Amino acid sequence: MILAKATETLGSRDISTQWFNKPSRGLNYRSPCNVVTDDQGLQQVLDYLARIEFGVYC
Repeated sequence: MILAKATETLGSRDISTQWFNKPSRGLNYRSPCNVVTDDQGLQQVLDYLARIEFGVYC
């Protein structure tokens, strides 16, 4: 589910897979794959993808 949303947001499966495994500033320098361990983490990653999609990084 996360990779599908990331692919939709980022434009390609390869880019979304790389993004999923790299530390992200918007997730306190944790990788999305390490954050998505529970429902709260899932929501954090989905919120972050929404911020990327709409260009809101604050």
